[in-house]
Amino acid sequence: LDVHNAIEVFMENSDLVDAACSAMWAMCMEDDNMDLVVDADIVSNMLRAIKLHIRDIRVVKNAAMVLATILEVDERCAVQFLDFHDRDTGQSGIPIISKALELHIDNEEAVENITTLIMDLSEYDDVAVQLKAAKMDAKVTMIGKKYAEQEVIKSHSTVALGRILGGLKMAEPRPASARSRPRSARTRQSSLKKKL
Repeated sequence: LDVHNAIEVFMENSDLVDAACSAMWAMCMEDDNMDLVVDADIVSNMLRAIKLHIRDIRVVKNAAMVLATILEVDERCAVQFLDFHDRDTGQSGIPIISKALELHIDNEEAVENITTLIMDLSEYDDVAVQLKAAKMDAKVTMIGKKYAEQEVIKSHSTVALGRILGGLKMAEPRPASARSRPRSARTRQSSLKKKL
């Protein structure tokens, strides 16, 4: 995966990481690419990108959407999320996502992307348990109240909260998710290739 390799090589460069995340999102929209995504452990690199560039709202938004997109369709990615520990600090995935949410709580688009990610994470029982242990239910509740007029955020936060608290059956209809979002990220692939 050329884009994945670019993220690894240029991880310190937020501009290139942002562009690579956008291109990765478009690639992950295709089911045929999921085996490559799992083999390359894209989950770990997206979490590292968020941690390293946590104050860069562009990277946070795009990396969160990549994670939401692949977690929605492949359970193996959920396992990789649970297994992730930062090589330098040992920090796991949920605290990284929680910190990103805290820093960008006033940015509607960032909150929407992170809430979508939390909703897709909560679909897996083992992850939902960890989300509850990390008190993410309180943050999701706060998001739902703060963005009560924003339909997508409100819907995703409601579903996530129900799953985290154990009150929502997995078989119930899910709201639109990352894979139903417009594929505007594809327009940035050409700019990534030029930069690389």
